[in-house]
Amino acid sequence: MRKNFTLLLLTALFALVACDNPNINPQNSNPAKNESEISESDRAINNLIDQCKVYDAEALVQGLPGEWLLDSYLAYDNEWKTITSPFYVMGDMNCEGLNAGTYTFTTEGKGVFSNTLEDPLADPIRWEFDWNYNAENGKLLLSGENYNTEYKVSGFYNEYLVLDYYDSVNKHNIREIYKRVVE
Repeated sequence: MRKNFTLLLLTALFALVACDNPNINPQNSNPAKNESEISESDRAINNLIDQCKVYDAEALVQGLPGEWLLDSYLAYDNEWKTITSPFYVMGDMNCEGLNAGTYTFTTEGKGVFSNTLEDPLADPIRWEFDWNYNAENGKLLLSGENYNTEYKVSGFYNEYLVLDYYDSVNKHNIREIYKRVVE
């Protein structure tokens, strides 16, 4: 069981590398639902997105350097309206074995993704990359020898970074929210 889960987790992590959908048009989840029909997860994420959906590209580029810890990992429906799987919501883990990875960005346009898996036999993950933000299309491009991916930046504000993409392996929309690590 543990081996199968580790394989599933590694597949999900490698999906990050394989994910890319230029037609991503993320929105808040459940904007048209009656307030009583919105889940607690949707409400918390909607509030966060509302706080950081309007951001300045220059502020993003200047504010991105530092360490960012995964705070939420969510699967959405095809229209980006409903959270279909709240795997990890604002630090609350709803998926056994999922680990919160970190991104570290430098002012020189370099970065590292790292994650230590729960399986003691698994090696820690560490992928180095160059990063570039394209203000015209709102995309954050991470490119390296072992790590290439493109995210739609759907939000940024001081301590939160919202990244969206299409997981072509598992066939669903993913929103990852990172929280700045403050020392």
